[in-house]
Amino acid sequence: MGWREQSEPIGVSAEDNDDLLKALRDRLRQAGGYIKSEVEGLPSQLPRQLGLAARSAVTGVTALPGMAADAAMSGYNYLTSSNEQMPTQATQNLMTQIGLPEPQGTVENVNQFLGSAITGAKIPMPSISRPAPANFQPDLTRQQRTFDVGQREGYVVPPATIKPNIRNIALESIGGKQATEQTARATNQKVTNKLANRTLGLPETREITRDTLEQVRDEAGQVYEMVKSAGRIATDDDYKASLQSIRANIEKIREDFPKANVAASKEIKDLADSLDVPEFDTNSGMEYLKQLRNEAADNLASLDDPARKALGRAQREAAEALEEMIFRQLRNAGQGDLAQRFDNARRQIAKSYTVQAALDEGSGSVDAMKLAQILNKGKPLSPELELAARMGGSFPRAMIKPEKTGSVGSNALDFGLTIGGATFFPMAQVPAWAALGIIPAKYGTRRLALSNALQRQLLGEQFTLPPQVIGGAAGAEAERRRTKK
Repeated sequence: MGWREQSEPIGVSAEDNDDLLKALRDRLRQAGGYIKSEVEGLPSQLPRQLGLAARSAVTGVTALPGMAADAAMSGYNYLTSSNEQMPTQATQNLMTQIGLPEPQGTVENVNQFLGSAITGAKIPMPSISRPAPANFQPDLTRQQRTFDVGQREGYVVPPATIKPNIRNIALESIGGKQATEQTARATNQKVTNKLANRTLGLPETREITRDTLEQVRDEAGQVYEMVKSAGRIATDDDYKASLQSIRANIEKIREDFPKANVAASKEIKDLADSLDVPEFDTNSGMEYLKQLRNEAADNLASLDDPARKALGRAQREAAEALEEMIFRQLRNAGQGDLAQRFDNARRQIAKSYTVQAALDEGSGSVDAMKLAQILNKGKPLSPELELAARMGGSFPRAMIKPEKTGSVGSNALDFGLTIGGATFFPMAQVPAWAALGIIPAKYGTRRLALSNALQRQLLGEQFTLPPQVIGGAAGAEAERRRTKK
């Protein structure tokens, strides 16, 4: 029936099988002939392949000295208006003249390129006859030593400030010198605030206010309450010498100008006289000490009143004289543990007043430049505050409080460059939309200039490529030049 006919499997005829077998035999015969011809041709190709290998070896070996010779010849041609042949090209021509074959086709050119690069990588780099020791570091200037410590805490500076080489100057020029400084200031202010918090024993990100400092003093002042019951204290020669030191400058002026009140001289003399007593009760001494500290902080914070500043310094010295007298009394009375706790507390309180003297209460930021002024006047600072002060003195443009100069942003010049780029880029076959990358490129360049990786290497060992990479690249470049002749 029809159904049985349609259900029969579809097969291949005998004639079709014969045609397929014949085609397969023909292909195998052709392949065998090709392989036979290639094998028979190997002896004739061997000299050419050896010649190509020799050419690539010579190209790789002479790559570095050849490039140096080319540079010298280029300078000679420029100065003398000559057109002498480049040494590397002369080397290639000489190899052709003596019979070394030139590569032809894609396969031979690729093999030649790889051979020259590999040979160049095997050539040892020139070395200095008397190299510096392995861990040699040149002597650093005071500014560099300050940055060496500051960078570890997170401080940054425009790189040309430390190392004014072409790369660093170019980075600041592209990113904008002023904008780079403004970016550095914003970073550095956070570091200064962090260090101030650390020296006070506060969380490093906490905002510093007058109330915060009062809290620090209250906590440290708990020890003062214990000291108040120490009884009466007889003043000693060291105490009287401290008071005489406060009077000294004032008395020198008054020798010639008895009625003068230069730099609050009368107030300072009255202050020293008030403290010049044979003995005092610890309780009243501690209260007077606290008052002197508060008044000194207010007077030292005066911006444009030299008399108040002079009085503030005298009040601070008077407070220190009282503290030292109380400390000696506790130690001499056999209360060494309380004396040490009192010493730690008074140092903590003194640091809080130093921070307050440098604090901009409007912004809640500690001014490193004010700390630098305090350090310059000989006042001892904690290690953290001293670092901020030294950074302020060494790198003033990078340490100005950012609130004084404003934040970084795009300016009219940036937009002008973008518009100009969109206008002129097409003339150089560059799409106009590429000008939109000018502002991001300036931003990225500033970030690169102040990045941790670049800042770290300003004083450290320079990044260098392995000599094998340099030699290999030289060999590859020499081969590229050959193909462009």
